[in-house]
Amino acid sequence: MNTYDLSLIQQSKYIDMLFTYKSDNDYNIGDIVIVPFGIGNKVIEGIIIYKNKSEVTNKTKEIISALEHTYSLTQKQIDTAIFIRDNYMCSYYEAFKLFTSPSKYTKLSEHYTINITLNDKEKLQELIKNTRKNAKNKLSFLNAIAHYENITKPVLEEMLDIKTNSYINELEQLNIITTSKLTVFSKNRFTKNKKPDIKLNAEQATIFNSIKNIYDTEPNKSVLLHGITGSGKTQVYIEIIKYLLSKQKTAIILVPEISLTMQTIARFSNEFDEDIAIIHSNLTKREKFEQWLKIKNKISKIVIGARSALFSPLEDIGVIIIDECHDEAYKSEQSPKYDTIEVANKIAKQNDALLILATATPSITQYYEASELKKYHLFKLLNRANNKPLPQVVIVNMLEEMKNGNNLDLSKTLQLEMKRELAKGNSIILFLNKRGYSNQLTCDNCGYVPKCENCDISLTYHKTTHSYKCHYCGYEVSAFSSCPKCNEGHFMMLGTGTQKIENQVKHLFPSANIFRMDKDTSKEKGMSEKILTDFRNTSHSVLIGTQMIGKGHDFPKVSLVGVINADQGINSPDYKALERSYNIIEQVGGRAGRGSDDGTVIIQTFSHSNSLLFFLKNHNYDAFYQDELEKRQIFRYEPFGNLIRITVSSIDEKTAFSSAIKVKEALTFYNNTKLSAKLKIYDVSPCLITRIEQKYRYQIVLRSDNETLSTAKKMINYTLTAKRKIVLSSDNVSVSIDVNPDNML
Repeated sequence: MNTYDLSLIQQSKYIDMLFTYKSDNDYNIGDIVIVPFGIGNKVIEGIIIYKNKSEVTNKTKEIISALEHTYSLTQKQIDTAIFIRDNYMCSYYEAFKLFTSPSKYTKLSEHYTINITLNDKEKLQELIKNTRKNAKNKLSFLNAIAHYENITKPVLEEMLDIKTNSYINELEQLNIITTSKLTVFSKNRFTKNKKPDIKLNAEQATIFNSIKNIYDTEPNKSVLLHGITGSGKTQVYIEIIKYLLSKQKTAIILVPEISLTMQTIARFSNEFDEDIAIIHSNLTKREKFEQWLKIKNKISKIVIGARSALFSPLEDIGVIIIDECHDEAYKSEQSPKYDTIEVANKIAKQNDALLILATATPSITQYYEASELKKYHLFKLLNRANNKPLPQVVIVNMLEEMKNGNNLDLSKTLQLEMKRELAKGNSIILFLNKRGYSNQLTCDNCGYVPKCENCDISLTYHKTTHSYKCHYCGYEVSAFSSCPKCNEGHFMMLGTGTQKIENQVKHLFPSANIFRMDKDTSKEKGMSEKILTDFRNTSHSVLIGTQMIGKGHDFPKVSLVGVINADQGINSPDYKALERSYNIIEQVGGRAGRGSDDGTVIIQTFSHSNSLLFFLKNHNYDAFYQDELEKRQIFRYEPFGNLIRITVSSIDEKTAFSSAIKVKEALTFYNNTKLSAKLKIYDVSPCLITRIEQKYRYQIVLRSDNETLSTAKKMINYTLTAKRKIVLSSDNVSVSIDVNPDNML
């Protein structure tokens, strides 16, 4: 009798533990089994995590059966799921759900192949004689298939107008034909346009050979490829993948946006004959399952997709490539709130595979880990592949524009450049550096932005209390009647939207082809791809959008990029605001000047003295990095310290608030008694967005240094699992935990 410890595939905060079952059958770790559970012996599924680790008792129930081996998890997948559970403080269910099949019950198209095995006249005559009804049709059927070695069932049905399986079934019973079921996968809809072989330039070739050598000889196979926009990073890792495929290895390529998945697939389809699997959230359940099966059955050796593609059942992994690795889309916003790069590191080490992070704008932490901690081998591509210069950057002071009577969101400088480029037939991108919160406080005279004295982030105005508040530590100050810096100006709320910009552009340039890409225009499946394709193929065009248009797209006709209001991102209430703004503005600016004409970037700002603008003007990432790193060190932000955000939510506001207070009190008790008060625990405060989907949200923010982070996670896990019923008395309360959150909304 064997014992098996299972994680139940059931979402419930009360069964987040392993359960022991028994069986005389010899199941494997990773198998998905059917078991009875609870007082009523409800039949549910579970994943075998351990074998013969626990003892059999008189209460140990027996496994009913197992699903077919296709759906089993590997030991590596189990180890990674447990790593995710421990590191991101989620449930077993949430961690293992990342790896299980998208749908075990989705039926794919089943095609029947009919093979003529016997031409026995007596049996044919007997068949026709015994079934006088429709004998003529059957004779036609037999005469028709006699000309084929094999034919698929759908073709037969169409050819003979057959509506039932009776003909085929009778022939099969008489052994005149045999049938076999085949799973036929749909083909990717990308046509192959074979391009001439692209040879790496000297800079690319040097890096390719170095990375190849790292794979062959180095125990540390992690690489940060820092290349300016348009430097040809993609071509380098295409060559890396070709090299690893020749060694019978496989590859995963992650991109941050679904629209980039389509662009990347099109590029790779031209380079590789191998079948490429596609994984992203816009696929239907059937499509996801089909792609999953292609990977599981080793039909696809290359997987391209958003972050969920990392959990594909791919074996013999040779390389994991994370394109635009700085992008916040690689941090999950749903539990488990995992960091894709941390998990990719784990999977790469399991497989002794390369991990390549590629970007023009690494995050501060990524660059620090590469340049200072040597966690990654650092390589730089300093020149554009076509030897074109980076775009010229022009800074426009919008305070002066206002004083000169221009109340539009488009400066006179930007209007003039747009007129010039549209006359040439070129394309233009207008980018709004906007996130989930749209309005920021700025002095209308000097551009001063009020900040928290404890956290170095901008304060948020609260109308009900007429005060400015920090959403990290709770610091609050009464609203100013005038600017405390210049004593002359007053604070204005900055903010504009894509539709407003679109209307202004239509008025100023009525003959231009205008495309707007935001959540409203791209919510339907395939619309993002269509907008980008139409813009790419249209002259005299203007694309207006937010974050999604600034991520790695290749638009050869774009010669001008206008950043409408840089301050909306720069002054957002987040310690990563400057990093994000540098990254996205440098990235979107990098779309300009990739074709025959040189590029120009115009950045409009009310904070023209901000040092960030100087770094952007000179494309000086290294100087920006050093400046930002010094600030991070002073305030003990990542990579020198950690923030942990616990969000407590409920449909009842009092329940949400009181539950958050109890969580904070419990954490404070354990911090003082077990950790010698090494953690800084801030007071409960409402989230920046206080209500989502009818649930009120309160947060507790904790600070830890790098040495105590692991202990802090254990303390939080213990408080919210083992002590959950004590700390959270109501069932109508949800808790989420985010380590080093990418936003504090």
